Amino acid sequence: MNVAVWESTEALATAFGNPEFQRMAAESPDDVVSYPHIFEQVDV
Repeated sequence: MNVAVWESTEALATAFGNPEFQRMAAESPDDVVSYPHIFEQVDV
């Protein structure tokens, strides 16, 4: 599992719209599966 922490939802959206980000994602091996999710941290 790989977890990335983004500064904001907008920063994540900007990254996904970046051509370099899209190129790198497209070059991932075929057996790599990605399910991007956004979670909000809550104190318990």
